[in-house]
Amino acid sequence: MKQEISDSANQNVEIKLFVASEKRTGYGVGAQSCFLVKYSPNEKWQYFYSEIKGFDYEPGYEYQLLLSRTERKNIPQDASRYIYTLKRIISKTAIKSSELPPNKD
Repeated sequence: MKQEISDSANQNVEIKLFVASEKRTGYGVGAQSCFLVKYSPNEKWQYFYSEIKGFDYEPGYEYQLLLSRTERKNIPQDASRYIYTLKRIISKTAIKSSELPPNKD
């Protein structure tokens, strides 16, 4: 289950997100490199098609992040409904993530 904390003053939502140690190729408008994420340790990894502003991803590490999610006012047709911004890295562990899904070919 997603952990969300509302900030009604500026309509930001805080989200804790786990990011896998590898990326995969996914397809939105076209092929793109996607983060694999989950909202709790017991969930399955899923494709994440958005960028995370301020996050300098390094392969080979599994991350737990605290993000700010802001809803866009004017959404481009090929863009996410939300803007995700890194607030802080909660943890960064050198590990190979397990049970990752295959590339979407």
